[in-house]
Amino acid sequence: AEGILVRDRHGKHPNLDGCVRIAIGTPAQMRRTTGAIARLLSPLPELDGLIFDMDGTLVDVSASYRRAIERTANELLAEAGRSDVVVDGALIDEFKGRGGLNNDWDCTAAIVASFDVPVNRDALIARFQGHYLGAAFDRLIAQEPWLLSPETEARLLARWPTAIVTGRPRGEAAWTLGRNADPRLCQYLVAMENVCEG
Repeated sequence: AEGILVRDRHGKHPNLDGCVRIAIGTPAQMRRTTGAIARLLSPLPELDGLIFDMDGTLVDVSASYRRAIERTANELLAEAGRSDVVVDGALIDEFKGRGGLNNDWDCTAAIVASFDVPVNRDALIARFQGHYLGAAFDRLIAQEPWLLSPETEARLLARWPTAIVTGRPRGEAAWTLGRNADPRLCQYLVAMENVCEG
């Protein structure tokens, strides 16, 4: 009714019956979505709680994760003698659109490998994290805007318990949440380390 596309998760897993997933593409779309959620809060007393994704939902990562992919891939390709290749947002979108590359380290590795350049995963992760985190969380991660307004956050917390599920490593998620969110919003956090490989 609000013109926002949602993905029905009913039947995908027993714990997701009656749930929908909303993935956000731009800050403008997120503002529109949080506005719609705020308008819908009153008539939804039957909810047991709310589970949020972080990236693109609570935090605008449009200028951080993608930029870290670009910088890391371009450096690795240049070092391998492939400076004829430029990894940009369009190429990243192409790889992300293939599915299975939600993890940005995996996406970076797939892009580099697609140009027949061998990838050392540990070295790639260290390079990526240098761009994304820096030495003390002072690089791209520090530039990520928080998208949930204090008013909406307060209204959510007044009505329901909340949890956050993210593909981020726990330390990165906790740092971002610690500087932006009311601690009650992230009392329950499921991060990268909580999910078995594969």
